[in-house]
Amino acid sequence: MTEPGMVAPTMEPVIAAGAYLTRRMADRGIDLSIGAAPPDGRPTRYVLLNQVDSRRRAYLADYMIRARVFNEDAFECGQHATLLHAALLGAAQTRIVFPDVGQLWVTGTEHVSGPSDIKDDDVALFGQQMTVFWTVSVKPIPREVTP
Repeated sequence: MTEPGMVAPTMEPVIAAGAYLTRRMADRGIDLSIGAAPPDGRPTRYVLLNQVDSRRRAYLADYMIRARVFNEDAFECGQHATLLHAALLGAAQTRIVFPDVGQLWVTGTEHVSGPSDIKDDDVALFGQQMTVFWTVSVKPIPREVTP
């Protein structure tokens, strides 16, 4: 049996998740800043994404993605968290494409936790978080890319 060589996703899963979630929320007419850092100024609602962990097996990898939702309105915070959680879980069998950058094939999803309330002493907003595994197909890294 031959073990796979060096493999990786063709783009970072958390970047793909941000674009995917932004699109899903926009489909519902919801304009949310979704990214790795809070927007500048004093935002009243936004979503932070980060990759918490990963695990690999041959040509598949599971990426644990955490989304933290912040909003000045507790009810809206809960609604957005519920929608984002459903969207993260609903990404199974989805191909996320970025022209000239890459694409990511989400083959499956798995609930880990949430949505649940969070308290961040540095943020004067209501917060909820959820965590989901995205199973992603990975590709061999071409030799010419590595030094």
